[in-house]
Amino acid sequence: MNLLNNLIWVAAGGSGGHLYPAWSFIQALTEHQPQAKVILAVDERGKNLLGHWKGENALPCELVVIPQQQYLGARSLFFPGFWFGLVRSFLKTWSLMKKKNPQVVVGFGGYASFSSVAVGCLLKKKTMIHEQNVLWGLANRLLLPWVDEVCGAMVPKKLPGKKVFHHIGTPLRQNLKTMDSEEALTSLGLSSKKRTLLIFGGSHGSRFLNERFWEFLKVYDGKLKDAWQWIWVTGSFWDVPDQETVERFESCLKIFKYVNSMDLLYQAADVALCRAGSSTLHELSFFKKPAILVPYPYARAHQVKNAQYVQENAGAVMIEESDWTAEEFALHLLTRFSDDATCVSMGKALRGCLQVNGRDALAELVLKKPLTRELKKVGV
Repeated sequence: MNLLNNLIWVAAGGSGGHLYPAWSFIQALTEHQPQAKVILAVDERGKNLLGHWKGENALPCELVVIPQQQYLGARSLFFPGFWFGLVRSFLKTWSLMKKKNPQVVVGFGGYASFSSVAVGCLLKKKTMIHEQNVLWGLANRLLLPWVDEVCGAMVPKKLPGKKVFHHIGTPLRQNLKTMDSEEALTSLGLSSKKRTLLIFGGSHGSRFLNERFWEFLKVYDGKLKDAWQWIWVTGSFWDVPDQETVERFESCLKIFKYVNSMDLLYQAADVALCRAGSSTLHELSFFKKPAILVPYPYARAHQVKNAQYVQENAGAVMIEESDWTAEEFALHLLTRFSDDATCVSMGKALRGCLQVNGRDALAELVLKKPLTRELKKVGV
């Protein structure tokens, strides 16, 4: 399909989990076909998040903001305001889509993508959805029977009817770079003779992971200090309670509030302690780094299912928040992750179950170009 003189409409929810893959996909589209025209439809949350991106992340597309009414469970159905907001969203989307006349509509999930893909189906546009998680979000579940193409990051157990699922992974940012691990450790002032654990909780950090790791560090560092060192990204909203204790750890602990590019930290680490969002898991897969996953429990179990999927494929171990103990965490470090061969094997297993070329594969699928690699089609 030659989309050189046609328009591609991309829609994504306002969270980073939906918006970052959509953004990476748009960048891939413009790389594959520089004159392609793209519209990105978001809600106010998405607009605010995009407002922080500058320079190389400047928008290569037209941005449209569509008001959305968030679904807060079955109780929303009993509030007139919910239906009013839904109708308003559909009417604005219908008006814009009729005016812009896109040829293809691609939705990345979230409430802000629902009206775009639904209107695209009603207007007989070519439609496609991408799901980042094992447990599908409500918007994509509702749209699934009606769209033309179904893509995703992790293979679901079943789809309705005879839908073909394109297993392409989650689109990642294009500037991920690998480097020699010793070089990465040296640049961080760390030793290549010790095991290295990377602790992070996403772009805003995780209070739970920060507090539990701090408690662990105070108790176990003396027992692990000769064998392990730590790279800790706390996030901007959490401060280490006791700076004197930090200073006691000297060169074996590196703490960052925020890191623009995680490449260096991934490459320096042997294993990660982190959440189980789709983008995080796919970046770990890119660098072939195993992980101890502590899934965020309040996101309708999306992260729990993601972590289970990776654990079943031998690429990570999962500890749920309710099951966390410092003793179990220390046991994992002292046994499973103290061995190079085990970490390498788990990293390869992670790469085996999570595709890392999603940005290009999805762009090629939309543009109907010859694929740079074989695309996995799964009938489920």
